[in-house]
Amino acid sequence: SGGEVSRSWNGISGTTEPELFQHERTGKDFSYTLPVLRGKYQVRLKFAETAVKNKGERVFDVLINGKKALTGFDVFKEANGSDKAVEKTFRDVAPDAQGQITLRFVSSVQAAKVCAIEIMRQ
Repeated sequence: SGGEVSRSWNGISGTTEPELFQHERTGKDFSYTLPVLRGKYQVRLKFAETAVKNKGERVFDVLINGKKALTGFDVFKEANGSDKAVEKTFRDVAPDAQGQITLRFVSSVQAAKVCAIEIMRQ
């Protein structure tokens, strides 16, 4: 819900699957609501900074089922540069009462972003 999709043709280092990191969804506040079966899941979020060129130019929070999983996240800072793959993994994520995992991306500087999402049953 919300956000815009785009693609970068930049080469992405630090991954065997650079194509996953060339696609992105960005926005001030966007989300995914994913139906899953009961149980525990591992959520892996994939990022690469392909637009901004300095630390602090894009900062955002990521919430999983309403709880902050990443606060003040800066992909450029985390990767120590642009066009580098960054993955964040969260374990033991359970669906809410409606059987869904909700991921929300909320920006504080520029637009929040995500390149790919992987959800696997543990």
